[in-house]
Amino acid sequence: MKAIDAYRDVQRELDKYESPSFSVGDFNYFFPLAVSRYIDHNYKFFDVMQKEVDDIRSFLTLAYPLTLASGKVSLPETYRHMLHVKVAMKFKTAIGRYSNDQVEEFYPDRLKSGQKGFRFKNAFSRPNYKQYYYEIAGTDIQLVWDSTVADPNAGVNLWIDFVKEPDLIYLNPDKTSDFGLEVNNTTLQFNTGTKRNYVYFEIIGKCREVFLENIESPRFPVAAQQNQQQ
Repeated sequence: MKAIDAYRDVQRELDKYESPSFSVGDFNYFFPLAVSRYIDHNYKFFDVMQKEVDDIRSFLTLAYPLTLASGKVSLPETYRHMLHVKVAMKFKTAIGRYSNDQVEEFYPDRLKSGQKGFRFKNAFSRPNYKQYYYEIAGTDIQLVWDSTVADPNAGVNLWIDFVKEPDLIYLNPDKTSDFGLEVNNTTLQFNTGTKRNYVYFEIIGKCREVFLENIESPRFPVAAQQNQQQ
C-alpha cells in the first residue's frame, strides 16, 4: 500500500457536494496528523481492550535492547510511549533466594510525577533487591534500584517495549513528479502486507476528520482579533 492510494481514498471520502479541495500539501500535513491522533486515541486503552492492542501492533517495537551506563541510557529516536521495561540484574551478595553473582531479570515499575517522594518515604515501597523502578527524564530512561545488593548486568541489560513514532508519510508536492517512483512516495507500514485493512480505513476517516475540522473552524477571525489587541 502506497501513500498515493491513501491520498486518493481521502479524496473519495471528501467527494461530496461542494467539498473542499484536498491538495498534496494538505495530505502531507493532515495524514501524519491523523496517524498521530489514531495512535494517541488507541494508546489510552492499550492495557484495557485487546482490540486496541491489535490495532496499533504495527506501531510497536518490542524487546528493544539497551545498555545502562550508571543506571541511565538514551531512548531510541523513534520512542513515543513506554509500554514495558525488563532489566537484568547481577547480585553482589546472597540475599533472599538469590545467590552471589546470580543474574536475574525483573520488570520495574514506572515512577511518575509526584510518586518518588511517597514511595521513598514508605519502607514497603522503596527500591529493594526485588523491587525496581524506572523513570523517563527528557530523552533518557533512568533505572532506580538498591545498589547495595545488585547492579545491572554487564553488556545489554535493558529491554523496552514501546510505541514508536510513525515513519514520515509524504507525497512529493511537485505536480510533475511520478508518484509511482519510490523516492516520491511512501509505503504505508501500518498495513498487513499490501491490503487495505480496517486500521487503514480508520486512519483514512481520521484524516478526513482532522482536515474538515481545520476547514470548518477558520482561525482568521481569532488571528485578526489578536492582531487588533496588540
